[in-house]
Amino acid sequence: MEAVHLTWEQERRLLVMTFGAGRRTLATESAARALIAQMDRWLQASPGPFRLLVDCSGLKDTEPGWRATFSGFFQDHRGEVAIAWYNMTPLVRMTVTLFILATRITGKAAGTEEEARQWILAQRLAQAPPP
Repeated sequence: MEAVHLTWEQERRLLVMTFGAGRRTLATESAARALIAQMDRWLQASPGPFRLLVDCSGLKDTEPGWRATFSGFFQDHRGEVAIAWYNMTPLVRMTVTLFILATRITGKAAGTEEEARQWILAQRLAQAPPP
């Protein structure tokens, strides 16, 4: 999936996204569509609010199609998602900051992984996950 990896920790309602270790990945629209399809499968099997932790250490840049595709997905889930990004280049940090403002999602561009993890796990989910 173009060097983007996604995992789902259902019990913590936490998605974890990482970009190609040891290389700089350009996040494409086709990768965004594949990731969203996977997220939809997980979230349909276990509906409810969720968190997303994004390690940007292998991310070089995002295509406009990546941003537009995820913007639509997260706007559809606004109020039930919190996202924290970390390990960002200055360009990625600027893109993330603008993404948070444009989508009006609950999000944080964190300085470190520890800060991102503390923030994301502290976010109260809009409702308790279903039993």
